[in-house]
Amino acid sequence: MRKDINYDNYIKRYIVSYDTHNTMESAADLAQCILDLDQLDRYPQYKTLCNYMLLEGLCYDIGFNYTRDVT
Repeated sequence: MRKDINYDNYIKRYIVSYDTHNTMESAADLAQCILDLDQLDRYPQYKTLCNYMLLEGLCYDIGFNYTRDVT
């Protein structure tokens, strides 16, 4: 993850949607967003949600480390 990018506002939109609608779709969207942006450490309150979505096959985590050199 790049250190100079602030994803907070982007993720907060998904959090608001999840808190407001509380649907499986909004939960999957939030979990996928957190996983895609590698922000699970910053949002530990959603770790159980992300793990559940991964185990149920509703989300995926490619496990790519963006900070390593890919040359």
